[in-house]
Amino acid sequence: MYMQYEINEPYPYIPDIDTQRMLNTVLGGGEVPPNAVVPGGRLPEMATVGMPTMMGSSTVPPVGMTTMMPTPDQSYNPENLKEKILNTLGGDDPVIMAFSNLSLNEIKETVFGCIRGSLSDKPPEIRKLTLQQINQALQETSMNSRRIKVILDALETAMQRNIITRREVYECLKDLLDTDIESLSFELLRFFDQMITPTDYKISHDIFINCLQEISKLPSVLTGSYHRMFKQITAMLVKLLDRRHLVVPPICCYADIMVAFSKPNVYPHCSLSEMLNKYVATFNSLAEVFKVENTRHFRPIVRHSMYMPSSWKLDPQTLTYNTVNPQFWVLRFQGHYGQPQHDLMLYTLKQNNSKDFVFNVMLGLRHGKQTVYPEIEKIFLKLLRETCRDADAKDTNALQRMMIWERLGGELSHFIFSNAVNIRTFCESVYKEAKQPATMTVMQRHRDFIMWTINRCMNFGLKVIKMKSRELMFIGDLIRLLYPELSPLQVPDLVSPLSTVYFSAAMLWTMFATKTSDTPGIHSPAPPALIEHINFLMRPGHNYSLKDYTASICLNYINNFLINVAGPEGTTNKPIKFLLDSIFVSNMEYYLPGNVAVPKAIHPLPLELLDSLTAHAKMNILIAFSNRMQNYTKMVRPQDMQVLYNHQIQLTPALVETYSRLLSYSETHFLSMKTMINLLSMPVTGPNNFKVAMTILEMCTYRMQYLKNSHHKIQILTNLQNISNISQSSQPPHPQMQYLVESFIVKMILSLDYYDLSELSRTYAPIQITNKVLSSTSEELNKVFILTVARAMVLSRNKTTQQPWLKPYLDTMIGATPGVRDWSSFTQAAFPPSVLEFCGGNDLGASGSGSNSAENLAMYVTNEYNRFQQIGAKHDFVKYYLEKDSNCIFLCITLRKYMEMDALPTYAQKVISLWSPAILRKQIRNLIQFVVHSLQGQVGNLGPHNMFNRIANVLDDFIYRYSIFGIDTFVLIACLQRYSEQGSNIAFYLLYILLVKKPALKERVDFFVSRAWPRFWQQNGEHSWSHLHKLYHSKFPEHAAFLQVSNNTVYLPVFYSNICLRFIPVLDILLHRLIEICQRTTIRTLIIEILSTYGRLYAFHDTPVTYLHNTLHYYDNILVGEREVVKKVLVNRILEHQPSKPLKKLPKFAKYVQLVDPSVLQAGAPDRSAFVNFKELLHEFTELMGSRVAANELYSEFSPNDWKYNEFGNPITYHLYLTSIQLMTMPIPPVPEEGASDYRVQLTLKMVDVVLGGKSYLPDLANTLGLILSTLPLSFSNGIFVKVTSILKDQNNFYDMDITDTSCPKIPWNNTAQNVLTIVHSFFQHCKADKAGNLPEFVNSVVKLLVKESQVVYVLKLVSPFLRHVFQDRTHHRHPTIIATLSSLYQAIFNLLAETTVANPNLFVDYMYYNKYIFIGDELKPMIEKHLQYIPVNIAAKLKILAYN
Repeated sequence: MYMQYEINEPYPYIPDIDTQRMLNTVLGGGEVPPNAVVPGGRLPEMATVGMPTMMGSSTVPPVGMTTMMPTPDQSYNPENLKEKILNTLGGDDPVIMAFSNLSLNEIKETVFGCIRGSLSDKPPEIRKLTLQQINQALQETSMNSRRIKVILDALETAMQRNIITRREVYECLKDLLDTDIESLSFELLRFFDQMITPTDYKISHDIFINCLQEISKLPSVLTGSYHRMFKQITAMLVKLLDRRHLVVPPICCYADIMVAFSKPNVYPHCSLSEMLNKYVATFNSLAEVFKVENTRHFRPIVRHSMYMPSSWKLDPQTLTYNTVNPQFWVLRFQGHYGQPQHDLMLYTLKQNNSKDFVFNVMLGLRHGKQTVYPEIEKIFLKLLRETCRDADAKDTNALQRMMIWERLGGELSHFIFSNAVNIRTFCESVYKEAKQPATMTVMQRHRDFIMWTINRCMNFGLKVIKMKSRELMFIGDLIRLLYPELSPLQVPDLVSPLSTVYFSAAMLWTMFATKTSDTPGIHSPAPPALIEHINFLMRPGHNYSLKDYTASICLNYINNFLINVAGPEGTTNKPIKFLLDSIFVSNMEYYLPGNVAVPKAIHPLPLELLDSLTAHAKMNILIAFSNRMQNYTKMVRPQDMQVLYNHQIQLTPALVETYSRLLSYSETHFLSMKTMINLLSMPVTGPNNFKVAMTILEMCTYRMQYLKNSHHKIQILTNLQNISNISQSSQPPHPQMQYLVESFIVKMILSLDYYDLSELSRTYAPIQITNKVLSSTSEELNKVFILTVARAMVLSRNKTTQQPWLKPYLDTMIGATPGVRDWSSFTQAAFPPSVLEFCGGNDLGASGSGSNSAENLAMYVTNEYNRFQQIGAKHDFVKYYLEKDSNCIFLCITLRKYMEMDALPTYAQKVISLWSPAILRKQIRNLIQFVVHSLQGQVGNLGPHNMFNRIANVLDDFIYRYSIFGIDTFVLIACLQRYSEQGSNIAFYLLYILLVKKPALKERVDFFVSRAWPRFWQQNGEHSWSHLHKLYHSKFPEHAAFLQVSNNTVYLPVFYSNICLRFIPVLDILLHRLIEICQRTTIRTLIIEILSTYGRLYAFHDTPVTYLHNTLHYYDNILVGEREVVKKVLVNRILEHQPSKPLKKLPKFAKYVQLVDPSVLQAGAPDRSAFVNFKELLHEFTELMGSRVAANELYSEFSPNDWKYNEFGNPITYHLYLTSIQLMTMPIPPVPEEGASDYRVQLTLKMVDVVLGGKSYLPDLANTLGLILSTLPLSFSNGIFVKVTSILKDQNNFYDMDITDTSCPKIPWNNTAQNVLTIVHSFFQHCKADKAGNLPEFVNSVVKLLVKESQVVYVLKLVSPFLRHVFQDRTHHRHPTIIATLSSLYQAIFNLLAETTVANPNLFVDYMYYNKYIFIGDELKPMIEKHLQYIPVNIAAKLKILAYN
């Protein structure tokens, strides 16, 4: 106890009781009672004259006055507690002190009484005030150690008697350590030393932090009082860091040490460094458990940042692998894993479209932060050197070099714009590099491209405008160094796109000269080499043409921070005005579908010209577009429309196509998307607003295949729903807008994935989602959303995981459209359990297509049809069916009437024309149900005049002759209905007749496919999209609503849409429904014929390879056995129509998928000939990953611009998904469906064996295998866990651990186990956290196999990095996965500790503490308390803190 400290120095003399009595008599204070016995420590009731409150500062009361000393039980006002304590301790008057009659114990008891009286049974606010008074009292006695001891002794007594808690005492005293008064700090540390106990480990932890702070204050040479401070801190650290008797969780001490001394110029005292370093070193084994093996060889393939795992996160300050919380829980990793990952950054940045992943995921940067990262600048300097080397390749022409440098400029400008890289320091580094003799020649050879890159960066980083003149000297120095010629360079050929590159140095010099013209000593004449270039730029009159790059050069020059350009007024506007007029203005009219007249500006700005513009120039064009379109929406009056026509401010094909092309540029993507969404969000109140909204929606739907940003998707989808609601509520409703918007919504919903849905759950609460993302009226749109959710959960391996947002969303959906619960049993069979639970199992409800409901509908239709015959007057007929047709069966009645008359009565047309979209959808649902029921007795009659063909003829007329509804609407509703087994056969056979046997849609598809080109961005001139679009609509005009009103409808401009493109997402859904019932031979025949007819449309699919991959993934357990033929046909028909012809690059695979023998359909025996050599597949993919040049050569038909519009941003990602499709298409022997997964496991084991046989290439092959497995279904990746299980079963693979034996191997398992560990870590490194799959089940299954310490450590090392990965990925609700996995791991640890003497118990102790503070908190506290009694006492004592709150 603190009061047991021996006091070596005598206290001031205190008079005895007789002297005190005499003083009281003389001074008039009265007699001291005879029974006031001082020995024994009891204080007298009367005290002497008042004592000073502070040395040298208090006032002694006048002579003759006395001060009452209270008894210990007396209550005090806390506001004057400080004065009472200081009065009791005495002042600085030597006379008063000389005649004091209080003993030391009496003073202590008096101070204690004051404190107790102010604290006992007091409310919290009084106790807080009391503690403040005690704190102030200690501050005023801080120079007197003896008085400090008295107060601290009183506090110790108060703690012993439970008057005050330890936490209150600590909070009261801790800030006093900051006073830097040695005597006070020393006494406080001595006092804190006695508070260190394991039961109050949180206080002990805080005391440890205080000790570390005091260490940093110690001088390097210890003299005088600092020596005793050092000894006290050392004693406390020994106690706190004692591994045998834990008083603080060791991981907390480790983290505190790492944080305290990770700051610049902060070091522990040299005498304590060794002790702290040794303690930190004891955690190396824990860091090894969480370290990923062989990361030196692991490389990512850049997909969209939403698909990239967080395992690649780096600390932007050091570029080392990031842990959970870089500011606190930092594990010090050994080897390559703990070093800066320069090679990883370079490899990633060299991939196309990688900057979003690097910026957002790898480095976790945010725009707007004023933080410069020197390590990132070094990376870009290295990337500049490697770009020079790549540009020097033998087969690289000038335009290819331009594309290589364009990638560097785009990435560097992005980091400069976000303040992560400073343009001045980077250019100064380039200058120093260029001065080196070894690199000067290379830098001068690429000087034009270097200047082009810097020009783009400075143009993009508008902060240069604010730079001072002297800060721009680096520009002049660099240009003078790289352009030393004394004769002028010739003006380049303006027809070549490289001309914009060659003018970059002149543009930069002009900007430098303009900024420094008024600064003496900096301004200098231009380099002679650039004189001609500068004169050309400054020339006032230029002739602009789209056949050369003069306009591009001048626009770049004008936007390069030169506001005041010499020349006539308006010169600065001429280039941009020329470009805008070329796509806005024309003296001729051009007619869009529906005879919508616009100016005949049909040729967009060439993609090469847009490539040559700087980011600032592109931004100016985008802003000009936005302003003109906003002005267009405001013109609604007739006089405004005349102004509109005269000034040619209209939407033209060239404008729309140019705008959509500008959206694809990454450097302006944020601004362009913001502009577009703002236009889309404008109130849709007038005809021009409808036109702009319609145009923007078409661009979103047909020109933004690359759109992957979840936030943008949700914003667009929200605006789509808003426009849909407005178009329905407008009077009259606009049928064209409504019809096309619903088609767009279907496509947008189908494009959502799991990460988009997670973002959606964070954006909107369930109560907000209706009318924002979900529809309040359309059952079909909400059903498409459910299908998307089911697919996303299966693809992300979340089949069994109940997402917190899912049930509220689905419940909200039921409230709006109850029919979304009705699904066919074959569709429900593919649903994950969480979605299946929502759909209510397989019970056919009253609203489904059960026999009773269908019969009731047929009877009701018959009764109403008889009434239909009896209604006479047209007015009565229309009024009746508009008011009384609550069951929406009028289309059923019209169908029967049409089959009799072969024509549609005019009064029936009137009824149909007045329907809202919601009523039309309900009419179609009942029509389909009625037709299916009517055809149930006609299944065997398939002649040319059977009922199937008759009904199909009527439906065909409804679609194409009368335009009652579109074929895409009818097929979509039919696919989403609920059917019995027989009903599904009838419904899909009827769709087959409409799609395959009837010529209407086939003719349209034939005409469209034969003339259109999927790569629309490459089309110009007579082959431009607008020309083909007009040609198609001239031959096949489309009506957006019922024909009778269509002739009177004002059409909106349609720039892209037609039924062929709108049918593609519906075809996706139709194929999925057919696959679900493809066990029937007739259905397989339908799939083959539909794909043979419409497979060509997948050349125009936004994401055909992704759709194929997701389909094979989702139906992995269905497309087996006799259904293999469907898989082959699906793969063949989709891939063979791709412009890149991927099957030509995979000849063996192409031969397999093209072998579809009709006899196979009946025999059910797919061809199982081997078409994949696993060794060749893995080695070739590894070579492609190692050589970007080889990857580009493999897909040489893709230009750099093509990758901007491709569903994948680079060739490696494209090849990855093709490889994944190959493996999922591999034939499976005729085994039961549950045996298909076992066969897939065997395939994975074969690939694992190939990797294990790779020897020196093993880490690279492991990286390839992990990458491929991350894109495959769970049945494949289970193979690596089967391999791990086989390794664990053989105990010969593991050695006994003895950390004290230097002869014991560092890795306590053999090479095979280590190599398998590398493969598993590669898989985890490439997987997102949502692919955890059955990890808890796997760990639980191997617990019984773990009998050796090395086996347990092996499993910990196997799983732990992925747990950190899961925790980092905050977009997913994976906390239950961590708890379940750790629960099984803890069980294995406790089993081992209970049965075996372990060599390194501290590893398991540290592991549990780390998990407590990082992952799970007290979640596993009951489990730990249960097992503490079964493990050795010494280890249990170390784990007891885990059981505390």
